[in-house]
Amino acid sequence: MKIALAVGAVVLCAVPFVGLPAFYESFLYLLLSAIVLATSWNVLSGYSGYFSFGHGAFFGVGVYTTAALAGKLGWNFLWTLPLAALTAMVLGVALGAVVFRVRALRGELFALLTLAITFVLATIALNAVDGGPGIMMNVDMPKLAPTASGVLYLLMLAAAALTLWTAYAMFHSRFGTGLFAIHDDEDVAEVMGVPTYRFKLAAFAISCALAGPRRRHSCGVRLLRHRGRDLLDRAGGQRGADERARRHSPLARAGGRRGGDHDAARTRSPAARPRSSAAR
Repeated sequence: MKIALAVGAVVLCAVPFVGLPAFYESFLYLLLSAIVLATSWNVLSGYSGYFSFGHGAFFGVGVYTTAALAGKLGWNFLWTLPLAALTAMVLGVALGAVVFRVRALRGELFALLTLAITFVLATIALNAVDGGPGIMMNVDMPKLAPTASGVLYLLMLAAAALTLWTAYAMFHSRFGTGLFAIHDDEDVAEVMGVPTYRFKLAAFAISCALAGPRRRHSCGVRLLRHRGRDLLDRAGGQRGADERARRHSPLARAGGRRGGDHDAARTRSPAARPRSSAAR
């Protein structure tokens, strides 16, 4: 089993260096991204039974943390990832410290409350942070692979490996056993000595922290594609840009109308042409 895992890890790490088209790296990146998101959600909702519909709020907070630090303050992109996880974890702990104290907020009520947090944070971002379009980033990615898509793939592979290892370690620990007891019957687990409040709060914090850095890489995909188009225009597509600008200029539009009128006059049928004085 260990040998198979080692071989699989080597194969996955070698993907960006074998010269595959960027489509395969992007596809694997999306697959790993879904693994990170699902596994981080399962740490709380699957293990303890507290279904969270607000998972998007936590990686959304991480997105804005990275965008503000790297895009506005000029921080190194990699250094923003732990801080994005920390910010999402702090939000989860602050929410869980209040919600898990109230015994009535279980089951469907907890799910609806986490869903409401998502809409609240989305409204704040829309009206007080950026107005909707997002924060533009122009940062340099680390040179971990020959291509930009390969760099993002390796970052997401590391995030997926960390998330899966964390979930596996929790599953086989006393902590995981306590969460499963909460999932089966929280009242009985508390009577048997399981610190339910502390376990739920820790699971919520870990779930939010694992989800926090996930969308950084998605942000980087859009950034690199945008920068790639800029580089393409500067390197080889400047003539095409100049041609498009000339074609859409007011003079070009006026000339096109005059040319169109001239062509229409030339192609007018003989019957529609005015007769000469000799013909009369």
